[in-house]
Amino acid sequence: MKEQWKNKEISGIACRHYMETDSTNAVIKRLIREDEAPLPLPFCVYADQQTAGRGRMDRTFVSPGGGLYMSVLLPAQDAEKAYQLTPLAAVAVLRALKELHVADVKIKWVNDLYLRDRKICGILCEGVQFNDGKSGVIVGIGVNLKTPEGGFPSEAGAAGALDREDITRNQLLKKILSHLQKAVPGGPCEWSDYESNSLLNFRHVVCRLGNRELSGFVKGIGKQYELLLETEDGETHAVNCGEVTKVRPMARAAFFDFDGTMRPGDSIVPYVAFVRKKKKMPRWQYVLVLLSTAGYLLRILPSTVPKTAALRFRKRLTEEENRALDMEFARFLIDSAYPVALKQWSNYQKAGHQMVVLSASTENYMRFVAELLEADALLCTPIDGDGKVRHNCHGKDKVVRAEEYAAKENISLEESCAFGDSGSDIYILTRVGDGFAVNAKQKLLKKIRGKDISSVSWR
Repeated sequence: MKEQWKNKEISGIACRHYMETDSTNAVIKRLIREDEAPLPLPFCVYADQQTAGRGRMDRTFVSPGGGLYMSVLLPAQDAEKAYQLTPLAAVAVLRALKELHVADVKIKWVNDLYLRDRKICGILCEGVQFNDGKSGVIVGIGVNLKTPEGGFPSEAGAAGALDREDITRNQLLKKILSHLQKAVPGGPCEWSDYESNSLLNFRHVVCRLGNRELSGFVKGIGKQYELLLETEDGETHAVNCGEVTKVRPMARAAFFDFDGTMRPGDSIVPYVAFVRKKKKMPRWQYVLVLLSTAGYLLRILPSTVPKTAALRFRKRLTEEENRALDMEFARFLIDSAYPVALKQWSNYQKAGHQMVVLSASTENYMRFVAELLEADALLCTPIDGDGKVRHNCHGKDKVVRAEEYAAKENISLEESCAFGDSGSDIYILTRVGDGFAVNAKQKLLKKIRGKDISSVSWR
């Protein structure tokens, strides 16, 4: 039975629509071979269903009814370099989906798009030669719009679909064609969108290169769309071709601020009182702490100065004395924590989250707080070897520290949560998937208005 088709023009491109065909890439190849008439460039063939869809390495691309399966013929200087258009096509589909308000779409190097860890789109670029000796490239794109009744067959692997009733095939087709025409080979905007939406960034993967495998940590995407893979020996490899066969599942973390969130007020104030009660801080050092604190409150001095002053007494004590003092104070802090806070900590711990104390308080006593909480990690204000506090783990620095930890431990910040009480915590609360303003101060309450951040009280 002869295939039925209709000619159309969409976004200024000549198109041919099939209800069903074997493969849209194959259709274009036949048209070139038959040479009924020179095809206009660009030229698009699209179908509602394919019976012999193909992916990379000649694999079957499952193409059930209700999808968008399209191929666009473009001119090319060199048919052998057709694969270079693959990342540009991925960016075109990404932009089209985002314009249709499909969030959380990611590009899996090099040619697939994923939505919530399910593959919704595959891309196959093939070089062709015209009868006049010139070169072209076929950009094949398949998007699953609906999950078939009974689900995808097992050979489709981790296939998924948009499953959005408000998005039609023609809407998506029109937008993809529009963005595909705007894609610029080597353009900085295309690379930026590709790199920032990479599914594999900061993940541990196994990459097959011919007959060998390379495993490591993905540091990012290079300017030539190569995968930057750091192996266990610390060497970074720029992988230009290959296939990622395994991706380690990402973990979740719960980032808890401590002062004001898990317990009332700043811990540095009771710390000074605790040290004074133990008669470890001379009167003159106490006066220095008061003066430097006043300077901080008047915005004359940075917050690191009063913290350094509060720790200055430690130089007079032995390492064992300091350790005993910090351990005792850490127990006091845990005892004064909100019961609800400790209960929530325990709940997330039992749920399998990586538990992280993320605090502006200093590491000398916070390390023992983290031990008592059985935390997986502590990210806090460090103290130099000379006892000085040079920078706080505060505001945007919390995000930097959290991102570094997430990259190292293969944690998805989008699947993680964070708890904080002050205005400066807005950065970490908006960086994770679920942010909670706990016992929120007025400044933070103003900043979370209109944002998807929950406000709770643990007092």
